[in-house]
Amino acid sequence: MRIRSLSLLMMPFFALVAQAQTNSPADERTNATPSQMARPKVFCKASELIKYDVENEQGEDLGDVKDLLVDPVEERIALVVISYGGVLGMGDKLYAAPWNAISFRPNDKKIILKIDKERIKKAPVVNGDLWPESLDDRWASEMTTFYAITPYWKDKAGDATVSAAPKPDIMLRRASVILDAKVENDANENLGEVEDLAIASEEGRVLYAVLSFGGILGLGEKYFAIPTAAFDLKPTDLRKLVLHVDKEKLKKAPGFDKDAWPNMADDRWVTEVHTYYNQKPFWDRAKTRSQ
Repeated sequence: MRIRSLSLLMMPFFALVAQAQTNSPADERTNATPSQMARPKVFCKASELIKYDVENEQGEDLGDVKDLLVDPVEERIALVVISYGGVLGMGDKLYAAPWNAISFRPNDKKIILKIDKERIKKAPVVNGDLWPESLDDRWASEMTTFYAITPYWKDKAGDATVSAAPKPDIMLRRASVILDAKVENDANENLGEVEDLAIASEEGRVLYAVLSFGGILGLGEKYFAIPTAAFDLKPTDLRKLVLHVDKEKLKKAPGFDKDAWPNMADDRWVTEVHTYYNQKPFWDRAKTRSQ
């Protein structure tokens, strides 16, 4: 997803303190060089992840997934927000974990977080009354140090991934807000709404926004998996996205039934979808930039 207002991108990019760490396998996948990037093979839905339980490796309850914080510029899940404690949602604590600090048990609908239960009290906190819209220097450093991992916003040496030009703090958007967001084209025509986000499970990449379009009262509507890079955000309205596609073209786009999702790891399907919207998947874009 891209940003429509460049004024939001004028804040200076943060620098992170280098720290000697040993990369886990998740770190290696997250920070793979362009030549190492492979097509994702396993996908999950944002709507399902938000319902997952969270445990540690000892099987102790660490809460449940409250939301996902999306980095729309990099098209990634930056942080998983976990709710712990409280009764019926009252008095619970929200804490955050980087994507590559977790692993999956999809058959059990569980997320595994490598952390001792007693340490939750010191985990980086999320204010549920004022959800963060960016990941700043202080919070990013706190996250990296607490979980002892190298997240995607750092390279393998632990340095902030910066170019010659200044970059802003990492923009964050709640997945629960993106879901059900209204989608318009440049002519302000209604193109439907976002039903889900398709996430590459290992990489934490948000590859597709799944759009529902057509039909009446939910009957006869069609689903479309559209590369997230094809969308623009409307910073003035967090519940709206812009897709630069004519309404008639969308009607002819590759689609599927809501109860029969395609195999998103299938090479032919990936090529067809990205070509239709004139987009390249992240692994091809990374190779192009490295050449």
